[in-house]
Amino acid sequence: MQNDGERKRILFVERDFGNVGGSLRSLHRLVTSLDRDRYESYVTFASDRSNPILPDFEAAGCTIVFTSVRDLFRSPSSDRWRAAWQRLARIPRALKYRLIDDPRRGLELYRAIRRHSIDLVHINPGLVPYAVVAGLLAGVPVICHHRSRARLRGLGRFLSRFVAASICNSDFTRRVMEQTSLCRRMIVVHNGIAVPAAPSANPRSSGPRTVACVGRLVDWKGQHVLIRAAPGVLTELPETRFVLVGSSVGDESTSYEESLRSLVAELGLEDSVDFAGFTKDIDRMYREDFDLVVHASIEGEPFGLVLIEAMAAGVPIIASDCGACPEIIENGRSGLLVEPGNSDALAAAIVEVLSDAERAAMLRREGFERVRANFDMSQVVRGVEAVYDEVLGS
Repeated sequence: MQNDGERKRILFVERDFGNVGGSLRSLHRLVTSLDRDRYESYVTFASDRSNPILPDFEAAGCTIVFTSVRDLFRSPSSDRWRAAWQRLARIPRALKYRLIDDPRRGLELYRAIRRHSIDLVHINPGLVPYAVVAGLLAGVPVICHHRSRARLRGLGRFLSRFVAASICNSDFTRRVMEQTSLCRRMIVVHNGIAVPAAPSANPRSSGPRTVACVGRLVDWKGQHVLIRAAPGVLTELPETRFVLVGSSVGDESTSYEESLRSLVAELGLEDSVDFAGFTKDIDRMYREDFDLVVHASIEGEPFGLVLIEAMAAGVPIIASDCGACPEIIENGRSGLLVEPGNSDALAAAIVEVLSDAERAAMLRREGFERVRANFDMSQVVRGVEAVYDEVLGS
């Protein structure tokens, strides 16, 4: 049942579990920037109000829809039994998600589509099977926004043939999805941000040089590569500080954070490395606190939102030469690309940028111009709205 009114109602499906990453921040920027005279935004969350960015969606005028379900498998409070419980509960928990939770969420989603007279379902984090089924049952077209390297298998691959269009956030992501998705319409729309009229006026002129790594604390993001590069940097520039901005999510990620802290202690870097945790103040930190941003992923990055955020703020960047990073950075001009996982190469690149003011100034200038020309939010909106028009028109 579709809405015959002037504005089309878009239901964005975000299968979050309380974490905030580049995918969710990109979705927030999109719903904030869509033409409100043409589109009315609804956003569904798979968890309760625990997500710290949820109020930002409400402030953007979105109607929030929850599809949360009660967790039947809770970890015991005792540290002594928690690890054993997590191993034992993994199989029944996975079965519960597939056989109980997802069908219940799909039913709630179907009811929400009917109740709000939704015109189109836009799945943000890839392909969520229960969301595709809910859209099909409601007679509403579904599009998937692929922002990760996750390959489709089994049920997801089968359902992809019923998706009206797939939006990929990079050519790298599109190439990955073409290997497993049966969707016949794939469009690349790069992520974007609202680029300011000009970058920060001047680089920081006082205090130790600060190198930041921004992103969730998960092993493939490569924070350990930066930590291992730190001693080589400190040999040349002893006053340098390193800041890891981001938090761990889930048991596996928490274990990785613990390993990072252990590595810092092992290398004697306690006075040089800070764990800043999650922050919603990252835009100010780019402008005021960082001299250099490093993106040290050891696997293909689907896009790399932190790269364009830093470039727009006028901060030089160094990134791994893999995934979508080469689509964003012109190596040696708007940033530097280094071999993934190579701490020595990363240390040398950091020293090169921090030691050469003219080189850093050129990277700041060219990085800003690159973002303004290719990754402004207005281009994202035009691309996504063109997909909406094509799908709804057909």
